[in-house]
Amino acid sequence: MRKKVILITGASGEIGQALVKALAKQSEMPILSLDIAPVPEDLHTLVTAMQGDIMDKALLSRLVSEYELATIYPLAALLSARSEFTPEPPPSAPHLGLHSPGNTHLQYCSKATY
Repeated sequence: MRKKVILITGASGEIGQALVKALAKQSEMPILSLDIAPVPEDLHTLVTAMQGDIMDKALLSRLVSEYELATIYPLAALLSARSEFTPEPPPSAPHLGLHSPGNTHLQYCSKATY
């Protein structure tokens, strides 16, 4: 049986860290974080942290096979100064919620929050 969790992508960022802390106070549901950067030490007791690239389809498949994603908070972003001037992601970048063309991971989630 898969463990029901809240997934936060981009949890190591400023907004992601604040969201982890707020949800940990408000919700009984476990929090799973996914970020290319490690989560800060002070969040280790609040989340199950997975470090990896959200564009890694094998990693995403493993996530949905191990966890039931009750809610997804898609905070992952493109890591480039160029993104400030060209904010449109490439078609293959599922960085805002696991929903790029051909990626069906959202079917495993009951709620995505933007």
